Amino acid sequence: MHVKDLLLLAVDVVLGAPQASARGRGVPQELLNQYWLASKGCQDTWFHRMKQYREQFPLGDAKAGRAAWRQIRSVLEEVLAGEVFSRTWAAAVAVWEQGLEPEAEPVVRSVVVAHTEARLRAMMLLLHAPGVPAAEAAELNRLANRATRWCDMLVGRLVPYGPVAHWAFNPRRAQEYAQDLNPVEGKAAQAAARKLLRASLQRAFWPLLVSPPACPRLVESIFYSVAPLLPAPVVAASPHADFAARWEKRLQQVSDYAQGLIEDLVALERGVCPRKSAS
Repeated sequence: MHVKDLLLLAVDVVLGAPQASARGRGVPQELLNQYWLASKGCQDTWFHRMKQYREQFPLGDAKAGRAAWRQIRSVLEEVLAGEVFSRTWAAAVAVWEQGLEPEAEPVVRSVVVAHTEARLRAMMLLLHAPGVPAAEAAELNRLANRATRWCDMLVGRLVPYGPVAHWAFNPRRAQEYAQDLNPVEGKAAQAAARKLLRASLQRAFWPLLVSPPACPRLVESIFYSVAPLLPAPVVAASPHADFAARWEKRLQQVSDYAQGLIEDLVALERGVCPRKSAS
């Protein structure tokens, strides 16, 4: 699964969070654990690969340098675009847990903090690491700027339902978006809003997200730790909406997946590159 799927899911989150909040239930612990483990796995992989790129860039070997850049670009795209989802999901959790014991909020907060650190490291790599093509660095900078604006707009859609503006990159801008947006009510209005938001998001991000996913399995695990919590009509248009069949498959694989994730985290602690299959 690609970070593009998380961006589309962020649209479903802001449209479905008010309905889910009305149920008065929080995030199930097993899905919360899955979200944290998958996010931690992504972040550790990103940090390791950025560090490895800085320290082991093949100076003087143009072909190897281009290959190394292609690999690290996939990481940078995932970091910069993925923060839109992690912040939007944190805002949605804050809406859901109003009036409840805040069990999920500390977890999603820790994910956002680590993701923010990953973004800062990515931007520093673009500025100072060897072998970064100037044109592609400019593209990734545009991606970073686009991500901040879209995140503020999506979080702004949740501001009327709770004090969540602090999850935006620019809380004041999120408040301004909230003042300009009308609540989306009714199935027809939601369908139209989803179609418009998704089309606009694809036009904004897809030309800049040109690399294969850096952590496809972990991104998939993040997706399925959140999507089942949304009202069914909200995600009905998703190409991954066959939750029953896919969850059955995921349950069959969970033991192997968890063991693989543990092995990868141990490998990262030892300074060894994790297995590609674990991503």
